[in-house]
Amino acid sequence: MIEYVIFKHLVFQKYFYCFLNYQLAMVYEKEVQRFYDRVASGYSATHAGRFSDEIMEYFLLRTLPAGRLRILDAGCGVGRFAMPLARMGHEVTGSDLSAKMLRQLEKNASREGIEIKLVQGSLTDMPQVESDYYDVAIALNQVLDIVADYNLALAEIARVTKTGGLLVGSVNNRFAYAVIEDLQKGYFRKFRNAMETGDRYVNWTGKGKGHVSHEFTLEELTAALVSNSFSVIQILGIFNLFNKYQLPKWIKDPKKREALKQLQIEFAQKPEFINNSQEYFFVAQNHKNSD
Repeated sequence: MIEYVIFKHLVFQKYFYCFLNYQLAMVYEKEVQRFYDRVASGYSATHAGRFSDEIMEYFLLRTLPAGRLRILDAGCGVGRFAMPLARMGHEVTGSDLSAKMLRQLEKNASREGIEIKLVQGSLTDMPQVESDYYDVAIALNQVLDIVADYNLALAEIARVTKTGGLLVGSVNNRFAYAVIEDLQKGYFRKFRNAMETGDRYVNWTGKGKGHVSHEFTLEELTAALVSNSFSVIQILGIFNLFNKYQLPKWIKDPKKREALKQLQIEFAQKPEFINNSQEYFFVAQNHKNSD
């Protein structure tokens, strides 16, 4: 009888802490939503022409299968990747936490007469999105870093993509960010904490409130994909030659810009330099129901 009571207590404790952690994560996600609602109106202008997005777009387009595809842009923001994919003739759905970011995307698409379906809400729960529908889902620019629970988000993405469908995404590299943001500035305690937890408070505007972001180790990313029905096809370090937020002035020279782009494309495919990269770019295949 005593053992049974202890067992019930331990089970209750386990689920209580799981519930508590999830509730805390949802609070973080609300902070993310408020943050991106606040920056939405100026986001297109402040992020226009980013060199890092050019690199990411190259690897994304290289990855896509042939033919007209059904694509979910998870965490689409103002449509940096949704727009070119729609221009190519793909059927694109953009999903985002921030209603104001989606309104900006709607305006951008309307100007060009591009049709993109919009879905507002968390990637951890997408009841309005049909199961087994998409050929490809993309989750670029650290979307999985800022969801309430990246495992729930991956499970939902697995649900809405077809068996054999692709997930193309990117997450922050914990080691690289802890070195750049903490160690190089002499913040040893912050460096150790970031390396142990993976969590970091970020506010790149320098104004108002920011939000928590989770940075991944290579092993953590791989384990999360595999445990949520994805098999890893490829993981690359696509920003291992430069700091994506601090580019040299000569990047304005078209010839040098193109030369750096080609050099980065080459070095991104060298596995020995993957942990130098600020982000892991990954391609995975949905193998649910394939047994």
